[in-house]
Amino acid sequence: MDWDGDSAEQLTAILEPGGSEEEEEDEDEEEVAVVQEPLSLGREVGDVEQWLLELEQASQVLLGELSALETEFEMERTCRQRAEAYAAQVKQENQELKRLSLALLAPPALPQEQPPQEQPPKGDPDPHYGQQLQVVVAFAA
Repeated sequence: MDWDGDSAEQLTAILEPGGSEEEEEDEDEEEVAVVQEPLSLGREVGDVEQWLLELEQASQVLLGELSALETEFEMERTCRQRAEAYAAQVKQENQELKRLSLALLAPPALPQEQPPQEQPPKGDPDPHYGQQLQVVVAFAA
C-alpha cells in the first residue's frame, strides 16, 4: 500500500496522544472567551456606571460644601467691612472727644496781669514792708 504524505500526517495526528486534545482545548478556550467577553463587558459597564454614580454623589457633596463655604466667606467679608467702618467712626469720635477734653482741661488764657501796686497804708512805719512780702510770696509760689 502506498501511503500519501498527507494521510500519514493525519494518521500521526490521530495516533499522537494529546495532539488533538490541545486543539480541542484551544477551541474550547476560544468559545469560553467569546461567551465570557459579553459577561465581562457587562460587569465592566456596571462597574463604570457604579463609579460614575459615586463620582456624581461625591461631586454633589463637594458642591454643597463649596456653597456653604462661599456663604460663610460672604458673611465674614460683610462683617469685616462693617467692623472696619465702625472702627473708623469710633476713631473719629475719639479724636473729637480728645480735642474737647483737652480744651476743657487747658487753663484759660489769662490776659497779662500786672501785679497790683500796693500803696503803703498811711501811718505804716516801714514803707518797704509790702515789697518784702511780695518777694516772699514770689519765692513760695
